[in-house]
Amino acid sequence: VEADGKPLGPSGQVNAFIVQPGNCQLVLRQGDRVFPVTIPVQENHETTVYAQLEKGQFHVSHKKIQLAGD
Repeated sequence: VEADGKPLGPSGQVNAFIVQPGNCQLVLRQGDRVFPVTIPVQENHETTVYAQLEKGQFHVSHKKIQLAGD
């Protein structure tokens, strides 16, 4: 898995990482297959990407992070 050109490690084993709000360019690989995906990242949200590469399917969810004073 890569995020914005930075290698993160094998999928399923990647730890949480922080990116700036906006569009994040993910690259997922399975063997010789490459899946480039653009994921919208919202400010003050936790974004989770669930990928089923065998089916070429991606699901993205966003969960608002409660900040002090919210």
